[in-house]
Amino acid sequence: MELPRFVVLHHTGCDPPHYDFMLQGLDGQTSSAAELATFRAPRWPISAGDELEQISSHRADFLTYEGPLTGGRGAVRRVARGRFGVLQKSGEFLQLELKPDHASSGCRIALSRIKKGRNVWLVETACEAV
Repeated sequence: MELPRFVVLHHTGCDPPHYDFMLQGLDGQTSSAAELATFRAPRWPISAGDELEQISSHRADFLTYEGPLTGGRGAVRRVARGRFGVLQKSGEFLQLELKPDHASSGCRIALSRIKKGRNVWLVETACEAV
């Protein structure tokens, strides 16, 4: 079975510009049309101490889409993509192994939920090589 996919899109033409880190099937759905759990990041690559806001899920089309968004919401450009595995997951903690396309090795990231009201996650470990 293939690992699910991830993508990072640089979203510009909005205030403030940011990066959308999207994960396929994080909610357990396994179909290719599964929605993408989406985390808004201030930069990419992320660093320990960064805060990521989990926003509404996005359509699976964004795994391959680059270009203008409807309604004058700016544009997106892909800066990273690949596959990922979930190493640990609970309501308060998430540890992933990312396997970027065109990279010789993967890396692990760990996130902890810090603000339940706004669904904000703290990056504890950022791309620790595996």
